[in-house]
Amino acid sequence: MSVWLKEFFTARSHQTRVGQSLSDLAELLSGVIAFVIFIDTLAKLLEAHNIKSKMFADDVKVYMSVALCSMQTMLPRFRLH
Repeated sequence: MSVWLKEFFTARSHQTRVGQSLSDLAELLSGVIAFVIFIDTLAKLLEAHNIKSKMFADDVKVYMSVALCSMQTMLPRFRLH
């Protein structure tokens, strides 16, 4: 079992097919385990700051309530010039 796990997590590559087209092989520098650790950490961090989130696969939606006075202060920071 340990040999199988080692082989599963090392020398990973990825290839994408769209219709009849196939991309070149690309070496994966990080994988599922790194992503799971990242997304779990993100979920805990958001929760610690009372920020609600919804996660599905690699999509994250963030929800939070903001008081009007806070919003008026913060909004100019997000405007595009």
